[in-house]
Amino acid sequence: PSDIVPKSLSTKHYTVTPSQLHHYNLHGHVTLRVLGIRDLTHKIPTYHPAHPRIKFAIALRTCAQHIFDSNAIWGAPPSSSSHQHQPSFHRIFNLFQKTSLISNLVTSARVGKIVADLLNVDRIRLYQDSLFWKDANHNSSRWHQDMVAAPFQDDTKMVTMWMPLDSFADDHMGALRFAQFSHIQGRITEFDSNYHGTISDNDVRASYKVVGAGYGDA
Repeated sequence: PSDIVPKSLSTKHYTVTPSQLHHYNLHGHVTLRVLGIRDLTHKIPTYHPAHPRIKFAIALRTCAQHIFDSNAIWGAPPSSSSHQHQPSFHRIFNLFQKTSLISNLVTSARVGKIVADLLNVDRIRLYQDSLFWKDANHNSSRWHQDMVAAPFQDDTKMVTMWMPLDSFADDHMGALRFAQFSHIQGRITEFDSNYHGTISDNDVRASYKVVGAGYGDA
């Protein structure tokens, strides 16, 4: 249905300013408020008679919870409290193929235009979307480059968009962090041999300035 996401995502574009574009090209990342308060509080229809319409922000989180539950993603509780018995975090890929709510969000005109502007191209295509769910006792994500994990050539233009579904107050709550200027080096080959495709925290902090995403932004 056309009203499964706020209509503003298709009719009201987000203008990437010259300063934001400069920041992205210089630092390799930029924080943008892709979804505004009106988008998040916009009410969309549901199939639940007791709650015929709910806020878009609540719908996103509810949808994420339902997808994890229906895919039995949680599994049995670990037999030990040690981190080695726990998953790094729960994750599932390509939700746009499973629910129109996510599909209409990630393929919306607003998101597409932002990516095209950042890459300075006329057309883009979606490689995949993914939902990560981190509980309080889960291990943190290790440093990595998304381009290394994707089946593309090193000179392929690519943007990863990270959007938190929960508010967070500090970096200890799973906020995304960037190794500033690391994109200039391209593919970093000093991977940790114990964790394929990832880089140790000590190596990253010794070589780059680590900065966090803007709290509450996407």
